[in-house]
Amino acid sequence: MRRFLFFGLVFVAGALAVAAESPNKEAEITSDRLQLQKGGVETLFQGNVFLKQLAQWIKADKMTRSRVTGVAEAYGHVRGTWFTENKEKIIGLGDRARYIPLSQTTELWSIKETAQLTRWETERDTQPVVMHAMHFTAKQQENRMLAHTKVVITQTPRFESHSEEGLYDRTAGTLTLWGQTQVQMHINDGKGSGDFVSDKAIISLNPKKAHLTGNVKGHVIPSTT
Repeated sequence: MRRFLFFGLVFVAGALAVAAESPNKEAEITSDRLQLQKGGVETLFQGNVFLKQLAQWIKADKMTRSRVTGVAEAYGHVRGTWFTENKEKIIGLGDRARYIPLSQTTELWSIKETAQLTRWETERDTQPVVMHAMHFTAKQQENRMLAHTKVVITQTPRFESHSEEGLYDRTAGTLTLWGQTQVQMHINDGKGSGDFVSDKAIISLNPKKAHLTGNVKGHVIPSTT
């Protein structure tokens, strides 16, 4: 038995089921091994760690969870999966992750290389949006996700952008890009392609259109077919 449910402290035939009173009682963590630390205030999970909270899953090599706050910290080969009520699917890959149940905030980041998020608009989507950044912060209650440092967004072959900061607002259906250096964008809509730079870019996802502001420069190459 390796199932650890957070609704009390139970010892079962040499295996442990550990729970903590927390702001979010629907979170569940399973793993191969666990240790109680700091007098039982913190739990360390190791081996095939899996956290599930409603439509959000996080897998990792190791995870710690605070009994007081419910905050979970994941380490090593982190893979997060999120499903939305609009049938979106998002998969995140990184070295570290943090889940804060009180504010329903999830952070994902990498130490050396960039972390990655892939978003499918629907289950039939064959051209997902792929985003790389050093650090992602997703605020579930606000329907917003912030990408920080070395932000690269691609949707092959239609779109590619490079910026320092990025904000995806699910409610507004917009992607905003900015930073101390200019935003770089490449767009290919089938009628032609264009390359642009600007201080800021606001991209509407439905209908798809871009609004560039501040020192805008670019050129367009019409399609010959």
